[in-house]
Amino acid sequence: MSIKKAILCLIIICLLLSSCANDYELVSADSSKNEFIRDTSSGVLYVVNIATRSYHLPDCYMLKRIDDENKESTSDIDFLRNRGYSPCKICFKQ
Repeated sequence: MSIKKAILCLIIICLLLSSCANDYELVSADSSKNEFIRDTSSGVLYVVNIATRSYHLPDCYMLKRIDDENKESTSDIDFLRNRGYSPCKICFKQ
């Protein structure tokens, strides 16, 4: 792992830990099955690319291009928007 990736991971961990009191769930991928944990309360799961700070719908074909270590997921789109994440230009076509 490069120094830049390690620093990025530490920053993300610090941000997540500092925001633990918020009502959101950001979960990592289950790398053994390459599936994501779904929050049953909302029904929509967004797959997050932490490297590009973008989020995708679960059926977006761009997900195949994201390294597993850069994939996370959440059902809280407001959390993503408030943190500056942007929607994928392919799966969120207007």
